[in-house]
Amino acid sequence: MASAGKSDSGTPPPTELAAPASTPLAEAFVKIDPEEFARLEAEELARSEAKEEERIALEHKTQVERNAQAERQAVERAWREQEEYARGVAELKKKIARRESRRAPAIAAAVLLGAVALGALLYNHTLTQDRATKAEALRIAAESLERQEEERRAKLAADASGKDAAVTPKVESSAEPAEDPADRARAEAYSENAAKKAAADKAKALALKIEQEARRMAEVAAKKQAEAMAQAEERARAQAAARVKEAPRAVQRPGTVFQDCPDCPRMVVIPAGEFTMGSPASEAGRGVDEGPQRQVSIAQPFALGRSEVTVAEFRRFADESGYRTEAERDARAQGCSGFIYADPAAGIPGAQPVTSWRSPGLTQADSHPVLCVSWNDARAYAQWLSKKTGERYRLPTEAEWEYAARAGSVAARYWGDDPVQACRFANVADQSRFQTWGFGQKHECTDGHYFTAPAGGYSPNRFGLYDMLGNVWEWTEDCWNASYAGAPADGTAWLTGDCAQRVGRGGSWSTVPRFARSASRNKNTADHRDNLTGFRLARTLE
Repeated sequence: MASAGKSDSGTPPPTELAAPASTPLAEAFVKIDPEEFARLEAEELARSEAKEEERIALEHKTQVERNAQAERQAVERAWREQEEYARGVAELKKKIARRESRRAPAIAAAVLLGAVALGALLYNHTLTQDRATKAEALRIAAESLERQEEERRAKLAADASGKDAAVTPKVESSAEPAEDPADRARAEAYSENAAKKAAADKAKALALKIEQEARRMAEVAAKKQAEAMAQAEERARAQAAARVKEAPRAVQRPGTVFQDCPDCPRMVVIPAGEFTMGSPASEAGRGVDEGPQRQVSIAQPFALGRSEVTVAEFRRFADESGYRTEAERDARAQGCSGFIYADPAAGIPGAQPVTSWRSPGLTQADSHPVLCVSWNDARAYAQWLSKKTGERYRLPTEAEWEYAARAGSVAARYWGDDPVQACRFANVADQSRFQTWGFGQKHECTDGHYFTAPAGGYSPNRFGLYDMLGNVWEWTEDCWNASYAGAPADGTAWLTGDCAQRVGRGGSWSTVPRFARSASRNKNTADHRDNLTGFRLARTLE
Protein backbone atom coordinates (compact mmCIF):
# COMPACT_ATOMS: atom_id res chain seq x y z
CA MET A 1 0.00 0.00 0.00
CA ALA A 2 1.42 3.41 -0.94
CA SER A 3 2.16 6.00 1.69
CA ALA A 4 0.23 9.21 1.71
CA GLY A 5 1.32 11.87 -0.77
CA LYS A 6 3.26 9.48 -3.27
CA SER A 7 2.35 7.20 -6.10
CA ASP A 8 3.34 3.53 -6.45
CA SER A 9 6.53 4.55 -8.17
CA GLY A 10 7.58 6.78 -5.33
CA THR A 11 6.95 10.08 -7.08
CA PRO A 12 4.48 12.72 -5.93
CA PRO A 13 1.08 12.41 -7.59
CA PRO A 14 0.24 15.04 -10.17
CA THR A 15 -1.76 17.99 -9.00
CA GLU A 16 -5.37 17.84 -10.14
CA LEU A 17 -6.61 20.93 -11.89
CA ALA A 18 -10.26 21.76 -11.15
CA ALA A 19 -12.33 23.20 -13.90
CA PRO A 20 -13.92 26.57 -13.26
CA ALA A 21 -17.43 26.30 -12.05
CA SER A 22 -18.68 28.44 -14.85
CA THR A 23 -17.18 26.13 -17.59
CA PRO A 24 -19.34 23.31 -18.94
CA LEU A 25 -18.04 19.71 -18.69
CA ALA A 26 -17.83 19.19 -22.49
CA GLU A 27 -15.46 22.12 -22.87
CA ALA A 28 -12.89 20.40 -20.54
CA PHE A 29 -11.84 17.99 -23.38
CA VAL A 30 -9.11 18.97 -25.97
CA LYS A 31 -10.34 19.12 -29.54
CA ILE A 32 -8.00 17.61 -32.30
CA ASP A 33 -8.03 18.91 -35.83
CA PRO A 34 -8.69 15.98 -38.29
CA GLU A 35 -6.31 17.40 -40.88
CA GLU A 36 -3.52 17.67 -38.31
CA PHE A 37 -4.21 14.11 -37.20
CA ALA A 38 -4.01 12.86 -40.79
CA ARG A 39 -0.75 14.77 -41.31
CA LEU A 40 0.78 13.28 -38.19
CA GLU A 41 -0.38 9.83 -39.19
CA ALA A 42 1.12 10.26 -42.73
CA GLU A 43 4.44 11.42 -41.26
CA GLU A 44 4.51 8.42 -38.96
CA LEU A 45 3.73 6.12 -41.88
CA ALA A 46 6.48 7.76 -44.00
CA ARG A 47 8.96 7.35 -41.18
CA SER A 48 8.01 3.70 -40.86
CA GLU A 49 8.35 3.13 -44.61
CA ALA A 50 11.72 4.92 -44.68
CA LYS A 51 12.94 2.78 -41.80
CA GLU A 52 11.70 -0.34 -43.60
CA GLU A 53 13.41 0.69 -46.85
CA GLU A 54 16.61 1.45 -44.96
CA ARG A 55 16.39 -1.93 -43.28
CA ILE A 56 15.84 -3.68 -46.65
CA ALA A 57 18.70 -1.72 -48.29
CA LEU A 58 20.99 -2.61 -45.39
CA GLU A 59 20.03 -6.28 -45.66
CA HIS A 60 20.60 -6.17 -49.45
CA LYS A 61 23.97 -4.50 -49.01
CA THR A 62 24.94 -7.06 -46.37
CA GLN A 63 23.85 -9.90 -48.66
CA VAL A 64 25.80 -8.44 -51.60
CA GLU A 65 28.89 -8.11 -49.41
CA ARG A 66 28.44 -11.68 -48.20
CA ASN A 67 28.06 -12.94 -51.78
CA ALA A 68 31.14 -10.99 -52.89
CA GLN A 69 33.10 -12.32 -49.94
CA ALA A 70 31.94 -15.87 -50.70
CA GLU A 71 32.94 -15.43 -54.35
CA ARG A 72 36.36 -14.09 -53.37
CA GLN A 73 36.83 -16.96 -50.94
CA ALA A 74 35.81 -19.46 -53.64
CA VAL A 75 38.23 -17.90 -56.13
CA GLU A 76 41.04 -17.80 -53.57
CA ARG A 77 40.30 -21.39 -52.56
CA ALA A 78 40.36 -22.50 -56.20
CA TRP A 79 43.58 -20.61 -56.74
CA ARG A 80 45.17 -22.15 -53.65
CA GLU A 81 44.09 -25.61 -54.81
CA GLN A 82 45.57 -24.92 -58.24
CA GLU A 83 48.82 -23.69 -56.67
CA GLU A 84 48.94 -26.72 -54.36
CA TYR A 85 48.35 -28.99 -57.35
CA ALA A 86 51.06 -27.21 -59.32
CA ARG A 87 53.43 -27.44 -56.35
CA GLY A 88 52.65 -31.12 -55.93
CA VAL A 89 53.31 -31.83 -59.60
CA ALA A 90 56.51 -29.78 -59.47
CA GLU A 91 57.70 -31.63 -56.34
CA LEU A 92 56.93 -34.98 -57.97
CA LYS A 93 58.85 -33.97 -61.10
CA LYS A 94 61.70 -32.73 -58.92
CA LYS A 95 61.84 -36.04 -57.02
CA ILE A 96 61.80 -38.00 -60.26
CA ALA A 97 64.52 -35.75 -61.67
CA ARG A 98 66.64 -36.21 -58.52
CA ARG A 99 66.12 -39.96 -58.64
CA GLU A 100 67.04 -40.06 -62.32
CA SER A 101 70.04 -37.77 -61.75
CA ARG A 102 71.28 -40.11 -58.99
CA ARG A 103 70.54 -43.23 -61.02
CA ALA A 104 72.20 -42.08 -64.24
CA PRO A 105 75.75 -41.67 -62.80
CA ALA A 106 75.40 -44.99 -61.00
CA ILE A 107 74.37 -46.73 -64.22
CA ALA A 108 77.17 -45.05 -66.14
CA ALA A 109 79.69 -46.03 -63.45
CA ALA A 110 78.39 -49.62 -63.46
CA VAL A 111 78.67 -49.77 -67.24
CA LEU A 112 82.19 -48.39 -67.16
CA LEU A 113 83.21 -50.79 -64.39
CA GLY A 114 81.63 -53.66 -66.29
CA ALA A 115 83.50 -52.70 -69.44
CA VAL A 116 86.78 -52.45 -67.53
CA ALA A 117 86.15 -55.79 -65.83
CA LEU A 118 85.29 -57.41 -69.16
CA GLY A 119 88.45 -56.00 -70.73
CA ALA A 120 90.55 -57.18 -67.82
CA LEU A 121 88.94 -60.62 -67.97
CA LEU A 122 89.58 -60.90 -71.70
CA TYR A 123 93.16 -59.71 -71.27
CA ASN A 124 93.81 -62.15 -68.40
CA HIS A 125 92.20 -64.92 -70.43
CA THR A 126 94.48 -64.10 -73.37
CA LEU A 127 97.57 -64.10 -71.14
CA THR A 128 96.50 -67.36 -69.56
CA GLN A 129 95.94 -68.95 -72.95
CA ASP A 130 99.29 -67.59 -74.14
CA ARG A 131 101.11 -69.04 -71.15
CA ALA A 132 99.28 -72.34 -71.48
CA THR A 133 100.09 -72.50 -75.22
CA LYS A 134 103.75 -71.76 -74.61
CA ALA A 135 103.92 -74.34 -71.81
CA GLU A 136 102.23 -76.90 -74.08
CA ALA A 137 104.71 -76.09 -76.84
CA LEU A 138 107.64 -76.49 -74.49
CA ARG A 139 106.21 -79.75 -73.20
CA ILE A 140 105.75 -81.07 -76.75
CA ALA A 141 109.24 -79.94 -77.65
CA ALA A 142 110.66 -81.62 -74.53
CA GLU A 143 108.84 -84.87 -75.29
CA SER A 144 110.08 -84.73 -78.87
CA LEU A 145 113.66 -84.26 -77.72
CA GLU A 146 113.24 -87.04 -75.18
CA ARG A 147 111.91 -89.40 -77.86
CA GLN A 148 114.76 -88.48 -80.16
CA GLU A 149 117.23 -89.11 -77.36
CA GLU A 150 115.68 -92.50 -76.65
CA GLU A 151 115.78 -93.37 -80.37
CA ARG A 152 119.43 -92.32 -80.53
CA ARG A 153 120.26 -94.46 -77.51
CA ALA A 154 118.37 -97.40 -78.95
CA LYS A 155 120.24 -96.98 -82.24
CA LEU A 156 123.57 -96.84 -80.42
CA ALA A 157 122.66 -99.96 -78.52
CA ALA A 158 121.71 -101.69 -81.77
CA ASP A 159 124.95 -100.60 -83.38
CA ALA A 160 126.90 -101.92 -80.44
CA SER A 161 125.18 -105.31 -80.69
CA GLY A 162 125.93 -105.44 -84.40
CA LYS A 163 129.55 -104.63 -83.77
CA ASP A 164 129.93 -107.49 -81.28
CA ALA A 165 128.32 -109.84 -83.77
CA ALA A 166 130.74 -108.69 -86.47
CA VAL A 167 133.85 -109.26 -84.28
CA THR A 168 133.18 -112.98 -83.88
CA PRO A 169 133.19 -113.72 -87.62
CA LYS A 170 136.30 -111.61 -87.91
CA VAL A 171 138.08 -113.89 -85.45
CA GLU A 172 136.77 -116.90 -87.15
CA SER A 173 137.33 -115.52 -90.59
CA SER A 174 139.07 -112.33 -91.56
CA ALA A 175 137.67 -112.33 -95.07
CA GLU A 176 135.23 -109.22 -94.42
CA PRO A 177 136.85 -105.82 -93.75
CA ALA A 178 136.11 -104.12 -90.35
CA GLU A 179 134.07 -100.75 -90.08
CA ASP A 180 136.12 -97.63 -89.36
CA PRO A 181 135.20 -96.29 -85.85
CA ALA A 182 135.89 -92.66 -86.83
CA ASP A 183 133.42 -92.83 -89.69
CA ARG A 184 130.86 -94.32 -87.48
CA ALA A 185 131.34 -91.62 -84.83
CA ARG A 186 131.08 -88.90 -87.48
CA ALA A 187 127.90 -90.47 -88.81
CA GLU A 188 126.40 -90.68 -85.34
CA ALA A 189 127.33 -87.06 -84.60
CA TYR A 190 125.86 -85.89 -87.89
CA SER A 191 122.66 -87.84 -87.26
CA GLU A 192 122.37 -86.45 -83.75
CA ASN A 193 122.97 -82.88 -84.91
CA ALA A 194 120.42 -83.26 -87.67
CA ALA A 195 117.85 -84.57 -85.21
CA LYS A 196 118.54 -81.75 -82.78
CA LYS A 197 118.28 -79.15 -85.54
CA ALA A 198 115.01 -80.60 -86.78
CA ALA A 199 113.58 -80.61 -83.26
CA ALA A 200 114.75 -77.03 -82.68
CA ASP A 201 113.28 -75.87 -86.00
CA LYS A 202 110.03 -77.55 -85.18
CA ALA A 203 109.94 -76.04 -81.68
CA LYS A 204 110.83 -72.62 -83.09
CA ALA A 205 108.07 -72.82 -85.71
CA LEU A 206 105.59 -73.93 -83.06
CA ALA A 207 106.62 -71.10 -80.73
CA LEU A 208 106.32 -68.59 -83.59
CA LYS A 209 102.87 -69.87 -84.41
CA ILE A 210 101.88 -69.69 -80.75
CA GLU A 211 103.22 -66.14 -80.49
CA GLN A 212 101.31 -65.08 -83.61
CA GLU A 213 98.12 -66.64 -82.28
CA ALA A 214 98.63 -64.95 -78.91
CA ARG A 215 99.21 -61.60 -80.64
CA ARG A 216 96.07 -62.06 -82.72
CA MET A 217 94.01 -62.94 -79.66
CA ALA A 218 95.44 -59.96 -77.79
CA GLU A 219 94.50 -57.69 -80.69
CA VAL A 220 90.98 -59.13 -80.75
CA ALA A 221 90.68 -58.65 -77.00
CA ALA A 222 92.00 -55.08 -77.25
CA LYS A 223 89.55 -54.37 -80.08
CA LYS A 224 86.66 -55.76 -78.06
CA GLN A 225 87.73 -53.77 -75.03
CA ALA A 226 87.95 -50.59 -77.12
CA GLU A 227 84.50 -51.26 -78.57
CA ALA A 228 83.11 -51.85 -75.09
CA MET A 229 84.70 -48.64 -73.85
CA ALA A 230 83.37 -46.74 -76.88
CA GLN A 231 79.88 -48.12 -76.28
CA ALA A 232 80.10 -47.17 -72.61
CA GLU A 233 81.22 -43.67 -73.52
CA GLU A 234 78.44 -43.40 -76.11
CA ARG A 235 75.88 -44.46 -73.53
CA ALA A 236 77.32 -41.97 -71.04
CA ARG A 237 77.12 -39.21 -73.64
CA ALA A 238 73.55 -40.20 -74.52
CA GLN A 239 72.59 -40.12 -70.86
CA ALA A 240 74.27 -36.75 -70.42
CA ALA A 241 72.48 -35.44 -73.51
CA ALA A 242 69.21 -36.78 -72.14
CA ARG A 243 69.86 -34.97 -68.85
CA VAL A 244 70.64 -31.78 -70.74
CA LYS A 245 67.45 -32.23 -72.76
CA GLU A 246 65.49 -32.82 -69.59
CA ALA A 247 66.98 -29.67 -68.02
CA PRO A 248 64.54 -27.27 -69.75
CA ARG A 249 61.68 -29.21 -68.22
CA ALA A 250 62.85 -27.98 -64.85
CA VAL A 251 61.77 -24.47 -65.87
CA GLN A 252 58.20 -25.68 -66.44
CA ARG A 253 57.33 -25.03 -62.80
CA PRO A 254 54.54 -22.41 -62.89
CA GLY A 255 55.84 -18.93 -62.17
CA THR A 256 59.41 -19.70 -63.25
CA VAL A 257 61.06 -16.78 -65.08
CA PHE A 258 63.68 -17.74 -67.68
CA GLN A 259 65.55 -16.52 -70.77
CA ASP A 260 66.69 -18.70 -73.69
CA CYS A 261 69.56 -16.30 -74.42
CA PRO A 262 71.00 -13.21 -72.69
CA ASP A 263 69.24 -10.91 -75.17
CA CYS A 264 65.96 -12.84 -75.32
CA PRO A 265 62.74 -11.57 -73.67
CA ARG A 266 62.10 -12.79 -70.15
CA MET A 267 59.41 -15.49 -70.15
CA VAL A 268 57.11 -16.73 -67.37
CA VAL A 269 55.79 -20.31 -67.19
CA ILE A 270 51.97 -20.25 -67.12
CA PRO A 271 50.29 -23.37 -65.60
CA ALA A 272 47.63 -25.45 -67.30
CA GLY A 273 44.08 -24.83 -66.17
CA GLU A 274 40.50 -23.90 -67.02
CA PHE A 275 38.69 -20.55 -67.01
CA THR A 276 35.53 -18.81 -68.19
CA MET A 277 36.36 -16.73 -71.26
CA GLY A 278 34.38 -13.57 -72.06
CA SER A 279 32.35 -11.26 -69.84
CA PRO A 280 28.90 -11.55 -68.24
CA ALA A 281 26.07 -9.32 -69.48
CA SER A 282 26.16 -7.44 -66.17
CA GLU A 283 29.78 -6.27 -66.53
CA ALA A 284 30.09 -2.49 -66.96
CA GLY A 285 31.46 -1.53 -70.38
CA ARG A 286 30.85 -4.96 -71.88
CA GLY A 287 30.92 -5.27 -75.67
CA VAL A 288 28.67 -7.58 -77.67
CA ASP A 289 31.77 -9.31 -79.07
CA GLU A 290 32.74 -10.58 -75.59
CA GLY A 291 30.25 -13.43 -75.51
CA PRO A 292 28.77 -15.84 -75.16
CA GLN A 293 30.84 -16.82 -72.14
CA ARG A 294 32.37 -20.30 -72.43
CA GLN A 295 34.63 -22.70 -70.58
CA VAL A 296 38.12 -23.01 -72.06
CA SER A 297 40.69 -25.61 -71.03
CA ILE A 298 44.42 -24.90 -71.33
CA ALA A 299 45.72 -28.48 -71.31
CA GLN A 300 49.47 -27.80 -71.36
CA PRO A 301 51.65 -25.20 -69.61
CA PHE A 302 53.13 -22.55 -71.86
CA ALA A 303 55.41 -19.54 -71.47
CA LEU A 304 54.37 -15.93 -71.97
CA GLY A 305 56.46 -12.79 -72.07
CA ARG A 306 56.90 -11.24 -68.64
CA SER A 307 56.17 -7.93 -70.36
CA GLU A 308 55.86 -6.54 -73.87
CA VAL A 309 58.77 -6.74 -76.37
CA THR A 310 60.83 -3.61 -75.79
CA VAL A 311 62.41 -1.11 -78.17
CA ALA A 312 65.88 -2.50 -77.37
CA GLU A 313 64.81 -6.10 -78.06
CA PHE A 314 63.19 -5.17 -81.36
CA ARG A 315 66.22 -3.08 -82.40
CA ARG A 316 68.49 -6.09 -81.84
CA PHE A 317 66.25 -8.12 -84.15
CA ALA A 318 66.29 -5.41 -86.83
CA ASP A 319 70.09 -4.98 -86.61
CA GLU A 320 70.91 -8.71 -86.71
CA SER A 321 68.41 -9.71 -89.38
CA GLY A 322 68.26 -6.53 -91.46
CA TYR A 323 64.46 -6.63 -91.23
CA ARG A 324 62.50 -3.50 -92.15
CA THR A 325 58.99 -3.17 -90.77
CA GLU A 326 55.97 -2.61 -92.97
CA ALA A 327 55.89 1.01 -91.80
CA GLU A 328 59.52 1.46 -92.92
CA ARG A 329 58.83 -0.17 -96.28
CA ASP A 330 55.74 1.98 -96.86
CA ALA A 331 56.27 4.54 -99.63
CA ARG A 332 54.04 7.00 -97.78
CA ALA A 333 55.64 9.67 -95.64
CA GLN A 334 53.33 8.63 -92.79
CA GLY A 335 54.12 4.95 -92.39
CA CYS A 336 52.50 4.64 -88.96
CA SER A 337 49.23 6.14 -87.76
CA GLY A 338 48.31 7.28 -84.28
CA PHE A 339 48.26 10.14 -81.81
CA ILE A 340 50.62 13.02 -82.65
CA TYR A 341 50.09 15.32 -79.67
CA ALA A 342 53.01 17.11 -78.04
CA ASP A 343 54.61 15.26 -75.13
CA PRO A 344 54.75 17.63 -72.12
CA ALA A 345 57.28 15.36 -70.39
CA ALA A 346 59.72 15.46 -73.31
CA GLY A 347 60.24 19.21 -73.40
CA ILE A 348 59.83 19.19 -77.20
CA PRO A 349 57.44 21.84 -78.57
CA GLY A 350 54.83 20.67 -81.03
CA ALA A 351 54.04 17.20 -82.30
CA GLN A 352 56.68 14.71 -83.42
CA PRO A 353 56.49 12.83 -86.74
CA VAL A 354 54.94 9.35 -86.65
CA THR A 355 56.76 7.25 -89.24
CA SER A 356 57.86 3.89 -87.77
CA TRP A 357 58.96 2.20 -84.57
CA ARG A 358 62.10 4.35 -84.74
CA SER A 359 59.95 7.53 -84.64
CA PRO A 360 56.52 6.65 -83.18
CA GLY A 361 55.47 10.26 -82.49
CA LEU A 362 56.32 10.23 -78.79
CA THR A 363 59.47 9.99 -76.70
CA GLN A 364 60.53 6.46 -75.80
CA ALA A 365 63.49 4.82 -74.05
CA ASP A 366 64.92 1.38 -74.84
CA SER A 367 62.93 -0.06 -71.92
CA HIS A 368 59.57 1.05 -73.36
CA PRO A 369 57.40 -1.33 -75.42
CA VAL A 370 57.99 -1.10 -79.16
CA LEU A 371 55.24 0.64 -81.17
CA CYS A 372 54.21 0.92 -84.82
CA VAL A 373 54.59 -2.81 -85.48
CA SER A 374 52.02 -4.76 -87.49
CA TRP A 375 50.83 -8.30 -86.87
CA ASN A 376 53.14 -9.38 -89.71
CA ASP A 377 56.10 -7.59 -88.08
CA ALA A 378 55.39 -9.32 -84.75
CA ARG A 379 55.33 -12.75 -86.41
CA ALA A 380 58.60 -11.99 -88.22
CA TYR A 381 60.22 -11.24 -84.85
CA ALA A 382 58.88 -14.53 -83.40
CA GLN A 383 60.22 -16.52 -86.38
CA TRP A 384 63.65 -14.89 -86.08
CA LEU A 385 63.87 -15.64 -82.35
CA SER A 386 62.74 -19.24 -82.93
CA LYS A 387 65.53 -19.75 -85.47
CA LYS A 388 68.07 -18.11 -83.17
CA THR A 389 67.23 -20.18 -80.08
CA GLY A 390 65.88 -23.42 -81.55
CA GLU A 391 62.69 -22.97 -79.50
CA ARG A 392 59.16 -22.35 -80.78
CA TYR A 393 58.27 -18.70 -80.22
CA ARG A 394 54.93 -17.38 -81.46
CA LEU A 395 52.13 -14.95 -80.75
CA PRO A 396 49.76 -16.09 -77.96
CA THR A 397 46.30 -17.30 -78.85
CA GLU A 398 43.43 -15.08 -77.74
CA ALA A 399 42.35 -17.68 -75.17
CA GLU A 400 45.90 -18.01 -73.78
CA TRP A 401 46.11 -14.23 -73.52
CA GLU A 402 42.86 -13.84 -71.53
CA TYR A 403 43.65 -16.85 -69.34
CA ALA A 404 47.05 -15.37 -68.49
CA ALA A 405 45.62 -11.85 -68.01
CA ARG A 406 42.92 -12.98 -65.58
CA ALA A 407 45.35 -15.17 -63.60
CA GLY A 408 42.43 -16.83 -61.83
CA SER A 409 40.30 -13.68 -61.43
CA VAL A 410 36.66 -13.54 -62.53
CA ALA A 411 36.43 -9.76 -62.06
CA ALA A 412 36.47 -7.24 -64.90
CA ARG A 413 40.18 -6.61 -64.29
CA TYR A 414 42.82 -8.80 -62.73
CA TRP A 415 42.99 -6.50 -59.69
CA GLY A 416 39.18 -6.32 -59.30
CA ASP A 417 36.21 -4.40 -60.68
CA ASP A 418 37.24 -0.92 -59.52
CA PRO A 419 38.86 1.10 -62.37
CA VAL A 420 40.14 3.67 -59.85
CA GLN A 421 42.74 1.11 -58.73
CA ALA A 422 44.14 0.86 -62.27
CA CYS A 423 47.09 3.18 -61.75
CA ARG A 424 48.76 0.68 -59.40
CA PHE A 425 48.68 -1.99 -62.11
CA ALA A 426 48.50 -0.33 -65.52
CA ASN A 427 49.45 2.67 -67.66
CA VAL A 428 46.07 3.90 -68.93
CA ALA A 429 44.21 7.12 -69.72
CA ASP A 430 44.49 8.84 -66.33
CA GLN A 431 43.96 12.30 -64.86
CA SER A 432 47.08 13.63 -66.60
CA ARG A 433 45.39 12.98 -69.95
CA PHE A 434 42.46 15.17 -69.04
CA GLN A 435 44.72 17.85 -67.54
CA THR A 436 46.88 17.93 -70.69
CA TRP A 437 44.30 17.47 -73.44
CA GLY A 438 41.16 18.72 -71.71
CA PHE A 439 38.79 16.13 -73.15
CA GLY A 440 37.83 12.46 -73.06
CA GLN A 441 37.09 9.89 -70.38
CA LYS A 442 39.73 8.92 -67.86
CA HIS A 443 40.57 6.80 -64.85
CA GLU A 444 40.24 8.78 -61.62
CA CYS A 445 43.88 8.22 -60.68
CA THR A 446 47.38 9.15 -61.87
CA ASP A 447 49.81 6.53 -63.23
CA GLY A 448 52.78 8.88 -63.72
CA HIS A 449 53.10 8.69 -67.53
CA TYR A 450 51.52 10.68 -70.36
CA PHE A 451 52.35 8.11 -73.03
CA THR A 452 54.12 4.71 -72.83
CA ALA A 453 55.84 3.62 -69.63
CA PRO A 454 58.85 1.30 -69.17
CA ALA A 455 57.75 -2.32 -69.64
CA GLY A 456 57.13 -4.03 -66.31
CA GLY A 457 56.91 -0.79 -64.32
CA TYR A 458 53.65 -1.48 -62.47
CA SER A 459 52.42 -4.25 -60.15
CA PRO A 460 52.04 -7.69 -61.79
CA ASN A 461 49.06 -10.02 -61.71
CA ARG A 462 49.07 -13.31 -59.79
CA PHE A 463 50.90 -15.10 -62.64
CA GLY A 464 53.77 -12.60 -62.38
CA LEU A 465 52.90 -10.87 -65.68
CA TYR A 466 53.21 -7.11 -66.15
CA ASP A 467 51.18 -4.66 -68.27
CA MET A 468 48.53 -7.18 -69.30
CA LEU A 469 46.22 -4.16 -69.32
CA GLY A 470 47.36 -0.77 -70.59
CA ASN A 471 50.63 0.54 -72.05
CA VAL A 472 50.15 -1.02 -75.55
CA TRP A 473 47.56 -3.13 -77.33
CA GLU A 474 48.97 -6.61 -77.93
CA TRP A 475 48.54 -8.73 -81.07
CA THR A 476 47.26 -12.30 -80.76
CA GLU A 477 47.33 -15.12 -83.31
CA ASP A 478 43.57 -15.40 -83.84
CA CYS A 479 41.46 -14.32 -86.79
CA TRP A 480 38.64 -11.90 -85.99
CA ASN A 481 35.18 -13.25 -85.16
CA ALA A 482 32.39 -11.06 -83.86
CA SER A 483 31.41 -13.53 -81.12
CA TYR A 484 32.67 -16.70 -79.43
CA ALA A 485 30.02 -18.93 -80.98
CA GLY A 486 31.88 -21.92 -82.42
CA ALA A 487 35.28 -20.91 -80.98
CA PRO A 488 37.75 -23.66 -79.95
CA ALA A 489 37.42 -24.75 -76.33
CA ASP A 490 40.97 -26.08 -75.98
CA GLY A 491 42.80 -22.75 -76.01
CA THR A 492 44.13 -23.08 -79.55
CA ALA A 493 44.05 -20.22 -82.04
CA TRP A 494 40.82 -19.65 -83.98
CA LEU A 495 42.10 -19.62 -87.54
CA THR A 496 38.78 -19.33 -89.35
CA GLY A 497 36.61 -16.26 -89.79
CA ASP A 498 37.88 -12.87 -90.99
CA CYS A 499 41.60 -13.70 -91.14
CA ALA A 500 42.39 -10.44 -92.93
CA GLN A 501 41.86 -8.90 -89.48
CA ARG A 502 43.57 -10.06 -86.29
CA VAL A 503 42.64 -9.67 -82.63
CA GLY A 504 44.34 -7.22 -80.27
CA ARG A 505 44.02 -7.38 -76.48
CA GLY A 506 44.79 -5.43 -73.33
CA GLY A 507 44.33 -1.74 -74.18
CA SER A 508 47.03 0.94 -74.25
CA TRP A 509 48.31 4.10 -72.55
CA SER A 510 45.28 5.91 -74.06
CA THR A 511 42.59 3.37 -73.02
CA VAL A 512 39.58 4.54 -71.01
CA PRO A 513 37.95 2.42 -68.25
CA ARG A 514 35.41 0.86 -70.62
CA PHE A 515 38.12 -0.90 -72.62
CA ALA A 516 40.72 -1.49 -69.88
CA ARG A 517 39.20 -4.86 -68.97
CA SER A 518 40.41 -8.44 -69.28
CA ALA A 519 37.61 -9.39 -71.72
CA SER A 520 37.84 -6.31 -73.98
CA ARG A 521 38.71 -7.04 -77.63
CA ASN A 522 39.99 -5.04 -80.60
CA LYS A 523 40.57 -5.79 -84.28
CA ASN A 524 42.84 -4.47 -87.02
CA THR A 525 44.17 -5.63 -90.36
CA ALA A 526 47.36 -7.70 -90.25
CA ASP A 527 49.38 -4.86 -91.80
CA HIS A 528 47.97 -2.15 -89.51
CA ARG A 529 50.43 -0.23 -87.33
CA ASP A 530 49.95 2.66 -84.92
CA ASN A 531 51.58 4.14 -81.85
CA LEU A 532 49.13 2.37 -79.52
CA THR A 533 50.02 -1.20 -80.53
CA GLY A 534 52.91 -3.54 -79.73
CA PHE A 535 53.09 -7.22 -78.79
CA ARG A 536 54.38 -9.84 -76.37
CA LEU A 537 55.52 -13.36 -77.24
CA ALA A 538 54.41 -16.83 -76.20
CA ARG A 539 56.62 -19.93 -76.27
CA THR A 540 55.59 -23.55 -76.56
CA LEU A 541 57.09 -25.75 -73.82
CA GLU A 542 58.16 -29.14 -75.19
